[in-house]
This record gives sequence, structure tokens and C-alpha cells, in this order.
Amino acid sequence: MAKIKTKVEPVKVVAAQRTSAGGTANDPDDVTSWLEDLVPIGIAILAIVVARVVTPNIRDLFQLPKQLYLADGAALLVALVGALAWLKRPYKLRTSPLVWSMVLLIAAVMLSLTVAPKHTGGELSLFARYDAHRWLAAVAVFWVAAIGIRRSRHLWWVTGGLAIGGLVVALIGIGEQHSIQDFLPAQRWNSITKPGSTFGNRNMAAQVVVAMLPACYVAMAMAVRWWLTKRAVLALCLVIPAALSLNILLYYTMLTVTRSAWAGSFLGLVAAATAWGLGAVLARRAPASVATADEQADPEVASAPPIAAKVGLLRVKLIDLLKPALALLVLTAGVGLVADRYKPVSEATERDEKLNRSVPQLVKSFFEFGSDHYRWRFTMLESSWEAIKSEPMGGGAGNWRVMFPKYLVQREKNEMFTIAKQPIRAHNDFLQFGVEFGWHGLLALFGLLGSALWLTVRNVTRASRADEAQADDAALVAFASLGSLVGIVAICGDAMASFPLQLPVPTFLFCLHMGIIAAADSMLAPPPAPADRPKPWPQWMATATVVVGLGGMVYLEGFGQSEGLHGRWMRAEHGFTDARNHQKQSGRAGQALVEIREAVAVNPDDFQNHFIEALCLNSLGQTKEAIDSLHRSLNLYPNLLNAWVNVAMFSARIKDKKSMNDAIDRALALKSDELVALNTRLSDFLGDSRHAEALALVAKQVPGYQAYRASGRWPPDDGGQLLGSYKQTLGHGITAARKLEKWQQLVDWQTIVYDYGIPDEGRSEESKRKERRERTAEIAHGLRKLNTMPAALPWARLAAELAMDEFADLKISYALTAAANSKWEDARHGAQVAIALDAAGSRPKLTEQFKELQAGGSVDRAQLDKLIAFVAQ
Repeated sequence: MAKIKTKVEPVKVVAAQRTSAGGTANDPDDVTSWLEDLVPIGIAILAIVVARVVTPNIRDLFQLPKQLYLADGAALLVALVGALAWLKRPYKLRTSPLVWSMVLLIAAVMLSLTVAPKHTGGELSLFARYDAHRWLAAVAVFWVAAIGIRRSRHLWWVTGGLAIGGLVVALIGIGEQHSIQDFLPAQRWNSITKPGSTFGNRNMAAQVVVAMLPACYVAMAMAVRWWLTKRAVLALCLVIPAALSLNILLYYTMLTVTRSAWAGSFLGLVAAATAWGLGAVLARRAPASVATADEQADPEVASAPPIAAKVGLLRVKLIDLLKPALALLVLTAGVGLVADRYKPVSEATERDEKLNRSVPQLVKSFFEFGSDHYRWRFTMLESSWEAIKSEPMGGGAGNWRVMFPKYLVQREKNEMFTIAKQPIRAHNDFLQFGVEFGWHGLLALFGLLGSALWLTVRNVTRASRADEAQADDAALVAFASLGSLVGIVAICGDAMASFPLQLPVPTFLFCLHMGIIAAADSMLAPPPAPADRPKPWPQWMATATVVVGLGGMVYLEGFGQSEGLHGRWMRAEHGFTDARNHQKQSGRAGQALVEIREAVAVNPDDFQNHFIEALCLNSLGQTKEAIDSLHRSLNLYPNLLNAWVNVAMFSARIKDKKSMNDAIDRALALKSDELVALNTRLSDFLGDSRHAEALALVAKQVPGYQAYRASGRWPPDDGGQLLGSYKQTLGHGITAARKLEKWQQLVDWQTIVYDYGIPDEGRSEESKRKERRERTAEIAHGLRKLNTMPAALPWARLAAELAMDEFADLKISYALTAAANSKWEDARHGAQVAIALDAAGSRPKLTEQFKELQAGGSVDRAQLDKLIAFVAQ
């Protein structure tokens, strides 16, 4: 049999079946394809809405309303896809490793819901439900994007929506920064960190903007292609608004001084360049496919136009890119310099020193791994790793905050783990994924990222080998895939030091970019066999999709007089926020209790609701009921340090020592040097005259806290509540030392308190002088008891000076101390002042004490005789 010659072709395309880059063969219904534009238009609108919406004065920096809009939009998009499928539009999800990785990821999230109650008292907490709600909505958007973006023009809608959404965030943030009222929405709010824009926090806003600005890269890349193919007017019409938008977005990103977002954006560009380079190399390799004998005999195949000799997305030599590259550099130059010149003006620079640094300094600081910024993050990361190793199946959605105290690697002298501050996120989404969703969830996430990179490389390869008739559309699809890779890596780069995947908008953008890459894979795939082409769905399937979407919307938003899930959540959120604010205000605890109980009725699985309820009840004097509320909070969050400390304090108030000691033990098991818990125990010891136990407990804590104070790790605001609690601990120790006449401890601890200074807040000068006088007098007294007279003299002199024209006893003490140090003129002066203040009381005391000193034989007897004679005059 003669050997059949084969015809080698990089891409086998039958002329009659040639498709657009949209991946859909021409068909009789193509005249109605405009209906399909409704899906990408809907995605674009959703991107703008979630970026813009803001509801002031609720917790977690305005994130919940964005999540609710995301879920509503996802439900409507699902219903829209079902409606279009019912109208015979053919939709098909092309399977790929990326799609299967996304399936595994959402399966891990759902599986975690079965694990989560084990750590929250057998109940599924509100935060686990929030996580599931957010990921289901975001994955629904992924599905809609993957099947609904079918034509290259659809990408323009989505790209435009992302660019506009980013501009909304950036312009509002710039307006907030520079007080440009026209940029600000009518409803004003206060950002936690300026310029926080619609996110209330500049770091959260930055992680969204860097995920949206790749839309500008896509537009500029297409403009370069059009310029190179002699379509200068079209290129300029696109590149000018794209470059202007990119400048605005980059300027705002620089204003936020969010280094993790900068790093993520840079890594995204590196990843895209790598994918482009690999795709270009693969496109130039010899094709692996060989035409069969039957295909060689097919006249259509034989007559198909050969593939273009040139390959690549731009199809020019590198030297030809010099001019457009320089033009783009000019269009985007100086953003860093401008941002440095007009950087944020902080009203509280002590709390955020980054605001005073230049851009080069900020970049350099990214590598200062020994700084506090990294130190406390490393502590959280080490603790997260311990949790992953100990519980490989994960602790359940929303449970990182519950798991963290259990596996904390540094409990003592850790200012990031106190009753005032207990982390709720890992500041590294990958480790938080592992803690909450287990190894399988973490591997699914890594598989998703690897698949996105691989599909992008394949998309570039296929687009680079497209024939000239399809080259423009194929390039746009490949650029969109590369842009989405930039956005995904930007989010993940930021996630190495932050928590974008714990927030609704970055999670939405992450899944949307994944959906765009999956859609690009479908659009650039070789034409399928006729049997494999997308076909209209069965009517039951389309109807079921519509029902799922609309049914989900009714469940979320309600219908008629019924209240949906979102309405209940927002009602509870407002109740919590109002109650938290009113509980702190004098005379409004009753109102706060009504508000928080409405929140409890909606969300009994929110530990914070029960905690605020306890504070309200305590303010109203209902201490037992407050303790019950705290235990309900602890059932949902067993390792909540603040709750255990409050149980201890409330129990001490009602003399329930068993409850108090149990709570103190639980608090000290979480943090053995927790001073508020220790002070509660010390107060109990002193009340029961257990002075020796109190003394020993204080003596155990002081060396560690003194070393902590001197280490440079002490909080920069001088500790705030920490310093006050430590001084209270020392005060308990001073009381015990005084009772037991332990003069060395008394002197040491009084000296520490005195050196820390006397607080100024709300105190008169007389009050502050009195405290200084009493402390210096006691230090002098203790030093005299220790027979260290030279050390006692300056303290005795200071106490006498602070006494001014009062307190003859302090003048007497000074005179005695001066005499013991052979300072005879000082002793005579002190005695003279004491006699002038109270002659009747001072003369016998001075005489008696000088004689006691004379009997000791340690000073000049003759000089003492003179002093005694002077006193007797």
C-alpha cells in the first residue's frame, strides 16, 4: 500500500465552518445575537454597582451591602442566562482544568459548612453563612461569564464596566483626599483610613482598583495593535481615554500607600508577560497535528487558505514596538512623582507612619522584614500553619478567628492578642484558606491559579496562530485573557499580606477574571465537530435556570410583604451598629438593649450580638443576665479572650467566686499575662487579705513586662490600655508589699509607676501633685526602711517640695533623711519648716526621731545634739 502524504497545518479550519473569535459558528439565528450582549452588559453594570455602593455606619467597613448587591446581581444574571437559553441561544460551558478546579473549590467551601459547627458550639455561625453566601454568588458570576461571554465584542462591555468601576472608586477617593466636593457622593461618611473611597479603608479600595485597572491594559494593547496595522485614528480614540483612566487609577493606587497592592499589580504584569512570552514561543513551534488521509482528500480542507506566515498577537518585530512603547510611557509617566508630591495629609500621622514616607521609602520598607509590620504578621502566619497541620480537614468557613487563639504561637507580650484586639483574619488568604477549608480547599485554589496561567498561555498561543481574517478578534480575546491574569495575580499578590478573598468585591473580581479566561478558552478553541457545537438547551433546563435565578432573588430580597434574607441581615446589622454606639452613651443602655435584641432575634448565631447584649445588660445593672449573654457568645466563639475577662469581672461584682475563678483560668489559659484578668484576681486576693499570694503573682509578671517595655516592641502609643492595666497591677503589688512590709518590692514598683509618669487626662494640677507627693514619700520611706539613706534623700526632698506649705510630716521625714546623710543645714531647714507649719506636733516627733538616729551611732552625735537643741527652742 502506498504511503499517503500528509498535509501539515498548524490550525485545521474548514472554510464553511470558519467561526469568529467568539467561538460560535455562523447560524441562522445570528441576527438575534445582540440579545447575548445583555449578559456582558449585566456583568459590567454589576462591576460598577458593587464598586460604587456604600452604606455608612455599619461594621466591617461597609462590606455587607456590597455582598448583598453581588448576590442579587448574580441571581439576576443566572435568570438572564436561563431566559436567553429559553429563547434558543446556545450556551455551553467548555470543560477544562480551570472549570474543574472551580468546582472543587466551591465543593470545599460547601464541605467546610459541615465542619464549622464543631468549633462554634454545634451551631453554624453567621460568618460561615456569610462566606458561603459570598462564594456562591461569586462562582455564579464565574459560570455566567464563562458561558455568557461568547463573542469578542462582549469583552468590550465587560472591560468597560471594570474600567468605569475602578474610576468610580478612584475618583471618589481622590475627591475625599483633596476635598473635591463634586467628586463625592451626596451621602458622606468617614473613612477609617483616608482616602478609603467607597470602602472606608484605603487598603481595601486599593486591592479592588488593582484588579480593575487591567481593563485599561487591554484597551491600550488593542490600541497599539490598531496603530501598528495603520488604523491610527481608531487607535488614538481608544488609547487617550484608556491612558487617562490608567493614570487616574494608578494615581489613586499610589495615594493609598498600599504596598501589597503595588506588589500584586507588579507581579500580575510579570505573570502576564511570562504567559505572553511562553505563548509566543509555543506559537512558533512546529504544529503537532497532522491531517488524516480523509482530510487530505477533502476538497474543502485542501482549498482552505493556508495559515498566515506571521504569528503573534501584534505580529511585528520588537523594534517596531519602540515608538508606541515610548508613547505609552509618556502617557503614563510621572504618576509616582505626582502621587509623591500630592500624597495624603494625615491628621494622625503617629498612627500610620507610612503616610509620611516617599514612594522610594515605601518600596524599600517592603523588604524590612524585621519591622513590627512583618513581625505580627509572621506570628499570625505561624499560628495559621500550626492550625493547618493540626486540622488538615480545616476548621470550617468563617472560623479562622475561632481557630487562631487555639494555635497561637506567641501568647505572652503580644500586643496583637489582647482584650482590645483579637485578629479576625490571617492577613494571608492562602493560609486562611488552609485553616478554614483544609488541604483540599488550598490545593483547589492552587489548582485554579495554575489552570488560569496554563489556559492563558494556550489562549495566547492559539490567538497568535489565528489567520488574518480573525486576527483582530483573536488578539482582543488573548489580551482580555492576559488582562484577567494580571487581575488575578494582583489579587493573589495582595492576598499574601492582606485578605481580599475574604471580602465581596475582590472575590467577585477574582471569579469574574477566572470566567473571562474560561470564556477566552472557549472562543479560541478549534472549531468543534458538528455534534459538539453548542446547542439550545432543553426547555426544562432553561426554565429551571430561570426559576433558580428568580427563586434565589425572591429568597434574598423577599416578595410582597415577606422579608428576604438580605432585609433581615441589614436590619440586624443596623441594630448591632446602633446598639454598639448607644451602649457607650450615658443613659441610652435601655435603647441599646432593644436594638441589639432585634439583631439577636435575626442572627442568634452572631457572637458579637450576644456580647453587645451583655454590655447593655451590665450597664442596666442586670449582671447575672449579662453573664448568661456572654456565655452564649462564648458558645459561638469559645476562645474570645475579651468575653472571658468580662465574665470574670461581672462575676466578681456579684461575688460569684467560682464563676470568676473559672473565667480567669480560661482567660489566662489563652493569655497567661492578661493583665485585666490578673487584676481581677489580685483584687480578690487583697479583699481576702491574701497578700502573700498577691505579692507572688505580681512579682511573677513584673520582670517580663519590664523587659517588654524596654524591648522596643511596646506599642507605639505607650500601650494605651496596656499601660494603665500594668500600672494597676503594680498598684496591687504595692498594696500587698506595704501590708507585708516588703520594702524592696514596694520601692521598686513605686519607682516604676513614678517613672511612667502621672496621667494628665481629666485631672487637676492639685490631683496630679498629690499623687506624685504620695509616691515619692513612700519611696523615701521604703528606702529608709532598707537603710539606704543616700538613695532616700532626693526622694524625701522631692516629697517635701511637693508638700509646699502643708504636710509637716513630710518636712520631718526630709529633715531626718538629711541628718542621716550628714546634710546638717538641710536637716535644720527641714525641721524649721516643719515647726513653722505645726510646732506642737512637729517638736516631739523631731526630737524622738533624732534621738533614735543618735542611738544608732551612724552619724555625728554632736551635730545631732545641736539639732535636738534647735528643735527644743
